[in-house]
Amino acid sequence: MSSKTNNSKCNQKLMKFVEDYVEPFESKYLHFKLDHNTVNNKTQIYIVYNKTQDAVLGFIKWYGAWVQYTYVTADGCIMAKSCLNDINRFIDLLMFERKRTQ
Repeated sequence: MSSKTNNSKCNQKLMKFVEDYVEPFESKYLHFKLDHNTVNNKTQIYIVYNKTQDAVLGFIKWYGAWVQYTYVTADGCIMAKSCLNDINRFIDLLMFERKRTQ
């Protein structure tokens, strides 16, 4: 199987995962969107938005030194415990999918 064919299948699996789990993943105050510029990357970046103002609160991205997805806040971002719990649940979902597909 060529590298191009393999990448295409991986991208199809990623997009299916995003459609089934990521894009509909919302909480009371947050929603998470795939940065579509990162679809072809080995790991993707997800943007965390405030639902009421559609403001970017931060990003969830792979941090190789810790071998896990991490949350990087936007400057001056203040979050309640419930929102941090929602981000944690979303990262758990990403880590589960990563381990399942490796």
